Amino acid sequence: MIVPLDHTICDVTIAKKALCVEFADGRTLCAPLEWFPMLSAARPAMLEEFDIAPDGLSISWPGLGETVSADFLLARRSAAGSDNRAEKML
Repeated sequence: MIVPLDHTICDVTIAKKALCVEFADGRTLCAPLEWFPMLSAARPAMLEEFDIAPDGLSISWPGLGETVSADFLLARRSAAGSDNRAEKML
């Protein structure tokens, strides 16, 4: 039986130089902050001021004017292949 993946974002953490997102299906994806210039340049306190959209499909930082979608993270991760640099940053 194939279990469908749930791309709903449940939790977000910023760990060192990575944005880590936990999805409803239990997966965690970490992406280097360098993928997001606005986040990479922000002060740590500003990074903590985010909102997960009511539908769980994006994260926004109102004070920075930045929004990151689950689809973008998943597509970028797929394009990166087996590059595990973000996981090594943790």
